[in-house]
Amino acid sequence: MTDSRRPLAPFLALALAVVLGGLVFLLARAPKGDGPDTEATPLLNHAAPALSGRTLDGSTFDLASRRGSWVVLNFFSTTCTPCRQEHPALVAFHDGQAAKPPQDRVELVTDVFYDSVSNVRSFFQKQGGGDWPVLLDEGNAGALAYSIAKVPETWIIDPNGVIRKHVISTLTVDRLELLLSQLKAAS
Repeated sequence: MTDSRRPLAPFLALALAVVLGGLVFLLARAPKGDGPDTEATPLLNHAAPALSGRTLDGSTFDLASRRGSWVVLNFFSTTCTPCRQEHPALVAFHDGQAAKPPQDRVELVTDVFYDSVSNVRSFFQKQGGGDWPVLLDEGNAGALAYSIAKVPETWIIDPNGVIRKHVISTLTVDRLELLLSQLKAAS
């Protein structure tokens, strides 16, 4: 009598190879950022979502009024360790902009991500900075519009109001200046 059962292992190996091959194919075609700290986003190369509200100093802010300028939009929380580590670089970046001719300056804007006004006020009093618009994103409408998952996240918006870069890590002054010079040269 002959055994009509075939070994199962070759079929399982073939099925596994097909599944892994499909996964490699999908990953190879997935959109990518241009470095380890950038992220592809459907917002890239599209108009920046509307962003407006009250700032830490009590004034109002509207991103649309910044048309004509490059804008670095940084989402921040006082409870975020990388945000606190990044803060001195943002202060130095902002201070460095004052030394540039007006046409070459970049505006820095901070959007407060799920944090209290008292925490943010205390942070800026102790750590310095905040001489730029610090938007109190009440209701976190900005975080929702930009699909912020965690902070820090930084968006670079060109003078036409179009998002040109999305960075998902802490920034240094040098890295931020390099990104801006590359984007300006390409525009």
